[in-house]
Amino acid sequence: MTGDSLQGGSWQGIQFAVISLQGRQEILKLHKMCRTTLILALVGVFHGSLFAQSTITFLLGEGAPLHADSVYFFAGNINDWKPSDLSYKFDATGKLQVKAKPGSLLEWKVTRGSWSKAECMVDGTNFGNRRLTVSGDTTLVLNMQGWTDVLTGGRKKSTASRHVIISDTAFFINTLSRSRTLRFYLPPDYHTGSKRYPVLYLHDGQNCFDDATSFGGEWHADEALDRLFDSCGKSFIVVAIDNSSTQRLTEYNPYNSQRYGKGEGMQYAKWLATTLKPYVDKHFRTMPEAKYSIVAGSSMGGLISFYLAATYPQQFGAAGVFSPAFWVAPEVFSLPAKMGTDKSPKPGFFFYAGGKESANMENDTRNMYTALKAKVPLSKSDLYIDKDAGHNEAAWAKWFPLFLKWLQVP
Repeated sequence: MTGDSLQGGSWQGIQFAVISLQGRQEILKLHKMCRTTLILALVGVFHGSLFAQSTITFLLGEGAPLHADSVYFFAGNINDWKPSDLSYKFDATGKLQVKAKPGSLLEWKVTRGSWSKAECMVDGTNFGNRRLTVSGDTTLVLNMQGWTDVLTGGRKKSTASRHVIISDTAFFINTLSRSRTLRFYLPPDYHTGSKRYPVLYLHDGQNCFDDATSFGGEWHADEALDRLFDSCGKSFIVVAIDNSSTQRLTEYNPYNSQRYGKGEGMQYAKWLATTLKPYVDKHFRTMPEAKYSIVAGSSMGGLISFYLAATYPQQFGAAGVFSPAFWVAPEVFSLPAKMGTDKSPKPGFFFYAGGKESANMENDTRNMYTALKAKVPLSKSDLYIDKDAGHNEAAWAKWFPLFLKWLQVP
């Protein structure tokens, strides 16, 4: 053997190659380089497929009754339904491009800067959210039939039942130094007897009873309550609290958020539990005990409803948690453990999520339900998943009657 790294020869007719120590090291080094290159290439392919984004191009159609002096916005589930989000503004030509993961579901509407100026049906009524399951780069032409403020002069026909009363003065939220409109539903037999009733507190009051005040359709809560009374004589007093369109994301969030700002949910919850509830119990014929006092809401309203029942169990005995925005405030997942260690009453929770909402909605809701069952076994909690439902008022209106039956109040 000389200094060559690879030499050959034969012995008794058998061909062989002799590799020196230096040669073996060079081959091992080359092998490692090839293996590393292959791994990096596979990772690159996997990473690209995992994080690939499709481009969705929206074009405002020629047939839409557009306003030359207006600015148009995309408000949907990828920007927290903000009606005037500058990052989702159509350009001067009526074009907007957004990115979305293949397989994800987009839901949206077009607005002119507020929910009072949103697209609607030709007769001024609301319709369901626009929807698209992303399968790749796509271009959509959007034709609006009309705008709520134009077709109705800003005054759509009311769909609220005669049992709904709107407060003639705004209620002051002393913990936040701002005022809010309240909407009350009184049972059909409220004025004909001395009976007392359980009370249901609902968030996003504009969307509870009336299509004329809703921004994405209504829950038809009043019609559901009327039907409940007609079928079995049971009913509730309902206190629906209007949201603040500009501060909703912080007012319903109990925790600070780097993305959305300082949370005001703790102050809002304190006002509702320690000021509003005592007021309602004093001025209406209520059943004031916690087991007859319930909170409910959807999305951010679902988040604050869960927080209210979890932190004020002496005041509220149950919560309807519809499509909760737990992802906005992951700190909320610490509450089941705290509830399991204190000696307070254990409220019940009605959890609901749609299978065609955001990517994490079903998992987050299921994880909270599982945590409650593990940490607070005495809590009456149930989980309902509607695989075909999206994130909208139509879905919550569908499940609201079941929630009323689930409460099992006298």
